[in-house]
Amino acid sequence: MSISWYIYKASPGAGPLTTWEVDRSEPVGHLSAVKERLSRVFPTLRWSTFSFEMGGKTHVAHSGGGSDYKPGDEYLDLSLSADSEGHVGMIVARKASPKVVIAIMEEFGLDNVFQDQFERG
Repeated sequence: MSISWYIYKASPGAGPLTTWEVDRSEPVGHLSAVKERLSRVFPTLRWSTFSFEMGGKTHVAHSGGGSDYKPGDEYLDLSLSADSEGHVGMIVARKASPKVVIAIMEEFGLDNVFQDQFERG
């Protein structure tokens, strides 16, 4: 089973994330600033990017992972995507501990978390 945490701040009156037809999260910040702040919170974080096609458009995903784990280190597998103006709406943390999720929420003043679980078949 894989668990992803979607960490965000919803627009007023947005309702539950599962009812959204479009992203109704408020911008967390500009992509470069979000990556910089996350790298300060998690010093072992290393960033990579990859492109993919969806809906006839090319998108770029930014992934942050930890490296050189030592005993006691938190597992880090973060994902960011930005809108056309470069603003991040949600921070996705895969297989993250509550400690990681709380650290992200506190750093950015975010107040919503949606947990998505799925089994790989």
